[in-house]
Amino acid sequence: MEDKIKQMLDDYGLTESQLTSEELDKLKEEIKAKEQGKVVLDSVLDNPSLFYRLKK
Repeated sequence: MEDKIKQMLDDYGLTESQLTSEELDKLKEEIKAKEQGKVVLDSVLDNPSLFYRLKK
């Protein structure tokens, strides 16, 4: 699972440290849903605010 999360984040140019724990949990749920053949219409990673957050 961690490899899939890392790959998805790499595809978007993000790192795990840029997501909150809630966003990471939602991302895990999305990956599970995709594995079950479901289509995710509104992904956690489609949120533009991820790219404008200040790094703490």
